[in-house]
Amino acid sequence: MCVRWDTSLRNELQRKSKVLNISMDAFKAFTWYYDTYSEKFVFGDGFDKTSGEQSDMNNSIKLLRKIHPEDRHLVSTAVKSLLLEDKGELFLEFRFDFLEQGVYEWWECRGIMETKMVNNQPYKYFYGMDFNIDRHKKNQQTLLRNKIDLAELNRQNQLILNNAISGLAYISSDFTVQWENVNACFPDLVFARYEQGKLCYQTAYGRNTPCENCVMKRAFSSKQTESVVLKLENGKIVELFATPVWDKVSGELDGAVMRVDDITDREYMIRELQRAKQQAEKSDKLKSAFLAI
Repeated sequence: MCVRWDTSLRNELQRKSKVLNISMDAFKAFTWYYDTYSEKFVFGDGFDKTSGEQSDMNNSIKLLRKIHPEDRHLVSTAVKSLLLEDKGELFLEFRFDFLEQGVYEWWECRGIMETKMVNNQPYKYFYGMDFNIDRHKKNQQTLLRNKIDLAELNRQNQLILNNAISGLAYISSDFTVQWENVNACFPDLVFARYEQGKLCYQTAYGRNTPCENCVMKRAFSSKQTESVVLKLENGKIVELFATPVWDKVSGELDGAVMRVDDITDREYMIRELQRAKQQAEKSDKLKSAFLAI
């Protein structure tokens, strides 16, 4: 019974050891131990898979030399502070170059400081594991740069929109305003207070349901640009255009680009021209009648 139990335990330990080795290979990790009395580093499992040599980095001076100059103070300060304590944990991210050739990779260091009594004397144990996070860190930096670039692009687009003659808005098929510059272009309009992230008919008209004669719904139905002319309470006249937009991948209706034009001056000029034409026609008739006498 004892033999079978010992065999089972040994097999279980071997299995766990294999799983640990596979995990360390996957994470490009290695273990380490720091002797606080001899001030020497000893590197263990996984270190043989790196390009480092034990003798090249077995003390803090050699080790710091391989750390990126911008990260050395951070690492040195954190380790020194922990060595003054009886217990604690270390978590660091830094750039490291095993061969000192100026080619740095990002590593994550996790360490534990423990103090135990040995022969009635306190003895400090400082050990941990380092993980290669270079790919993750570079992806993170790329995402950050892309986020900054996107924010700048959005800022530039907003500047263009805010200086456009027409007010523009993009409204999704569920009537949610995705972006708009109508308010910036026409601050004196009493309608169409589109708000990003909110339903257009709620913020523009105070309704709980879409408008009965909604130009956007007509555009969705006809699958082409539709327009409507509205006279506002303040006397302004605007023309709304709705152009449906389709998702290129799924082919589904995505939303509509709304264009708002203030045509008050144009309508005024048209009325004035019509009035002038009528006056001219009236004068022409009077002239003809006078000549006929």
